[in-house]
Amino acid sequence: MTCLTYADLPEEKVKKVAGLEKDIDVILLAYEKPPAAADLSSENLRRVKQLEEELGVRLVAYA
Repeated sequence: MTCLTYADLPEEKVKKVAGLEKDIDVILLAYEKPPAAADLSSENLRRVKQLEEELGVRLVAYA
């Protein structure tokens, strides 16, 4: 399983993120760049979406 970790940003970049959060009125989370997204076949994508519906979560597939 891939575990994402929060990005370790210097203060100047944190301020940029905070500024955008304020401008667009959302909360942003910065994560380290993950591996590439998986290239799923239409059947596998259907299966992922079906499991998302069943579990009530959002799944992200990485290769």
